[in-house]
Amino acid sequence: VKYMFRPDPVAKSNSVQKTVHEELAKNLASILRPANTDPLVVTRFLKHAWFFFDVLLKSMTLYLIDRDRVKMPRNERFSGEYQYKLQNLLSVVTLHIIQKSKDCREETKSANNSLANFVKNCFTLMDRGYVFKLVSRYIENFNPGDSKA
Repeated sequence: VKYMFRPDPVAKSNSVQKTVHEELAKNLASILRPANTDPLVVTRFLKHAWFFFDVLLKSMTLYLIDRDRVKMPRNERFSGEYQYKLQNLLSVVTLHIIQKSKDCREETKSANNSLANFVKNCFTLMDRGYVFKLVSRYIENFNPGDSKA
C-alpha cells in the first residue's frame, strides 16, 4: 500500500467516477453491519483493520492530488456523501471494538490503534471540524469504567 497503488477510476453510469475510498467506506460499513456479520469476519477485520485504513488514506490522498483538490479549502475537498459514508464506517467499527473488547483483546487493541492513526491522518486531508466531530462521536460511545484497550 505504501509503495505502489494507483487504481484506475471506475466510471459510474452518469459519468461521475467512483473512487476506491468511497466504495471501500460504503462496502465495509455494509459488510460489518451487526445484523449481517459473521463473528469470524469481524475478528479478522479487527486484526487487519490497519490495511483497510491505509488503503482509504492512500486513495484519499491520491484523489486530492489527481483532482488538484489539495489547494482547495479543507471543507470542500470531499463530498458530504463521502463524509457520511466514512462516519457510518467509523460508527460500525467503533461498535465492534466495544463489543469485542473483552473477547478479542489483541484484535480490538490493534483496530483501535489503526482507527486512531487513520483519524490522526484525516486531520491532514479533511476539514478539521469534521474530524473533531468524528473523534467526539467515538468518545461518546465509551463510559468512564470501560477498558482502556
